[in-house]
Amino acid sequence: MNNDDFEKEYTEDEEHASRLVRAYLTFTSRFSEYIREVDESLWNKAIDYAKDYTTVDGVVLTDVRHLMDIDPEETDGEFPFDEES
Repeated sequence: MNNDDFEKEYTEDEEHASRLVRAYLTFTSRFSEYIREVDESLWNKAIDYAKDYTTVDGVVLTDVRHLMDIDPEETDGEFPFDEES
């Protein structure tokens, strides 16, 4: 699925898109927790790798390690990030 197809499928229904984002963030948070507990050095390398290869228009990722401690199930859907000015 390319970016255009993804955006069309998941932005037409905002509620579905919101549930998908929450599920994805919860999954990645749990995955990150596990890797961090098993091998913190690998966890740090994986964050640096993912940060270097994650590009989203209008968003600049700085040090994202503080985001790894956020539990998506305990938030109101608002997640901190750095926006380009």
